[in-house]
Amino acid sequence: MKTFFLVLLIVKSSTGYEFVKIPITTPITFEDFYCDQAFEKTAVWIENPNYENGSNQVWGYYIYQGQAIGGHYCIDEHGNYIL
Repeated sequence: MKTFFLVLLIVKSSTGYEFVKIPITTPITFEDFYCDQAFEKTAVWIENPNYENGSNQVWGYYIYQGQAIGGHYCIDEHGNYIL
């Protein structure tokens, strides 16, 4: 078993954010691991009910535990980025 970490950038306000580091344990090798697969299994897609074409709002976004996600990346147990 290998452990990787999915790191989420959680948006707290228009100027504030925090990072959440989530361990992902997998029986596959480093070469077979895909960060986006871990993200899609962890995050939930929400459609914006207020979206209208031309409204300058996003049509949807991902959340984790009820909080908006601004970005994500993965690292191995040594802190090396996984692309």
